[in-house]
Amino acid sequence: MGGPMGGPPPGDPFGGPPLVPPPLMMALRAAALNPAQQKQINDIMESSRTSSAPQMQQMHSIRDQIADKLLSSGSVSASDLAPLLAQQAALQQQLDNQMITTAIQIRGVLTPAQLTRVAAVHEKLKQIRTQIDSILGPPNASPLP
Repeated sequence: MGGPMGGPPPGDPFGGPPLVPPPLMMALRAAALNPAQQKQINDIMESSRTSSAPQMQQMHSIRDQIADKLLSSGSVSASDLAPLLAQQAALQQQLDNQMITTAIQIRGVLTPAQLTRVAAVHEKLKQIRTQIDSILGPPNASPLP
């Protein structure tokens, strides 16, 4: 149905990156939010989604332009793509800043006890990922034969 608080799934309506770092979204599930906190966080997320929508639309447009150039029948060089890549990097920086701002706002809704619980869950999840990596190898390792 949606995100951990019953709202839309993390990410933007155009299938873009999450509005807050995924570990925060996972850990929020352990925070035992009350209804007022859920509403406040959903409002923060909606505001972030709305304010980042124009940048996401621009990002998709730039990616389409890059794909059009790369998949055209004509020649293409790195210098042809450099202006688009610079625009993409600038937009990504804006989106990253927005994500951090949103995460800090969400964190501000939590009580000290909830922050302690969220931190403990985050540490446990890191330990589990470490155990998985020790069994399977790191995520970027080649698959076993």
